[in-house]
Amino acid sequence: MIHHVSITAYDPQHVAQVLAELFQGESFPFPASIFPDSYVAVPFDAHGTTVDVHPFHTELIPGSEDQGFQNQQNPDSSTYTGTHAAISVLSSQEQIEAIAAHEGWRCVKRGGFLM
Repeated sequence: MIHHVSITAYDPQHVAQVLAELFQGESFPFPASIFPDSYVAVPFDAHGTTVDVHPFHTELIPGSEDQGFQNQQNPDSSTYTGTHAAISVLSSQEQIEAIAAHEGWRCVKRGGFLM
């Protein structure tokens, strides 16, 4: 089971807040000394699930032996990514669809899951 995922967004604070709403949890600023302008959304579930939301164009690259990874900005990165995740939330289908509609986010049901 995966309990952590990092994504990028044009407005990391807003996206983390909306994810926190979907999770029925909270969002917080990431420590600026580690990831400036990044946020985390936390559902406070039994698994310790978190979603990090970094500024768009952030790339995570391998770090040294004592540092798992580093980050860098790539202004030439694509506006699309292969990153995606399936995360269980307590929100109902209706709540998820309403939040997505309010945000102008695409929400479709495929194979029994909302995407």
